[in-house]
Amino acid sequence: MNVGNATFATVALLIAIAASGCAARDDAVSQGTQQIDPVMIARALEHAPCPADRDFYPQNLLITERFSMHLLQFRTAEQRHIHRRHDLTFVVVRGTGEVWVNDRRFQAKPGDVFHIPRGTPHYCVNTGDAVLAAVLTFTPPFDRSDSIPVARGARSYDREGPTP
Repeated sequence: MNVGNATFATVALLIAIAASGCAARDDAVSQGTQQIDPVMIARALEHAPCPADRDFYPQNLLITERFSMHLLQFRTAEQRHIHRRHDLTFVVVRGTGEVWVNDRRFQAKPGDVFHIPRGTPHYCVNTGDAVLAAVLTFTPPFDRSDSIPVARGARSYDREGPTP
């Protein structure tokens, strides 16, 4: 598996931003450092690839009290959805695709970083021949119950209100 150094530098930067944004600056060092390094990601992709009979394959990488990080691999497209209680930032580490945010399309390739605030409709489409893989960071930690399908055309949703 060969993924460019720029992609892994972006992942390292994303981890540092997530950790520093979730803790007060004075206590960030005293709480210890968690690291998701390029070798860990490459091993996860090599030893646990997306099974041929599954469109999506999520793996937990790191879960703390303040944020969680996951490796998501997928073959096709995910359903348009929102996260009411979670902000999402992710970096593409393998493959190519499109990221749709509020019905606006962005091209996605290794090294690209996307931030999707809670309540914002979004989805990814794999446009390549290989499995698309991304490292996702959720704040607060993702509990898997906060992925709510939404209809096309709706722009954003209240955190607590009904979903149209």
